[in-house]
Amino acid sequence: MISGISHNAAIKLVHPRHRKGQDYATSMLEGARALRRLGFVVWPRLNVRSFDAIKSNAIISVHFKCEKFGHVVVWDAEKKRVLDPYKGYRTIPKKLYLASIDCVLELRRP
Repeated sequence: MISGISHNAAIKLVHPRHRKGQDYATSMLEGARALRRLGFVVWPRLNVRSFDAIKSNAIISVHFKCEKFGHVVVWDAEKKRVLDPYKGYRTIPKKLYLASIDCVLELRRP
């Protein structure tokens, strides 16, 4: 969504030794490393209380209380909206994403 590479290329970048049937779970540290390899400057932020505070495109880790595992979405700074690849979550209001933020990785190009 943000890197300009295909989904398969992103999987190979983040999980170079992935085998069919294995889990695709990724930590924020692994994600930040992959983004740096793509040429992004990654600025981790905690305690984000407003989407207006996020000035550039970002990867946002959220954890909904009703879910066992975390979830990752993209903040599109130009359009001021959350991009969520999971179709089941596309109707969630921005307020719920905001209340569920664990960590934000703001991205910039050098």
